[in-house]
Amino acid sequence: MASSAPGGGIDGIISQLDQFFGTGCPLQLPDGVREFLVKFGPSITLVVLIISIPAMLAALGFGTILSPFLGPKVAGFGLAWLLGAVQTAITAVALPGLFRRQYASWRLMFMGQGVGILANLLSGAILGTLLGAAIGLFLLFQLRPKYVH
Repeated sequence: MASSAPGGGIDGIISQLDQFFGTGCPLQLPDGVREFLVKFGPSITLVVLIISIPAMLAALGFGTILSPFLGPKVAGFGLAWLLGAVQTAITAVALPGLFRRQYASWRLMFMGQGVGILANLLSGAILGTLLGAAIGLFLLFQLRPKYVH
């Protein structure tokens, strides 16, 4: 359960990251770009979700076929795949509220971003994960003011 105390739980993490990627960031997206992303982002996300489901199932199938040859790496692959599936589910749950610009859905996307970062780290792509996380968190926190409580 998220703590409402300053500096605690999800709210504390959001507050700290907002100082780096959002309101405290020296680089700010123009309001027109923010509005465009908030308006069309949920539709783009829906398309990506539809495309990602067959891709995830294919990855699971290939992972299953290759598991005898992967040895100990198969456990990391399985956990990364599971976390990717959790991130996809969180995104799907958040999607209706994103169309309505609800802050609760923005929070779900934030949590999904965290799950995705963990999944990517487990896959061993550290540099790519750090770059992707920085870009993803920057965009997420730049759009945060557009979502209402």
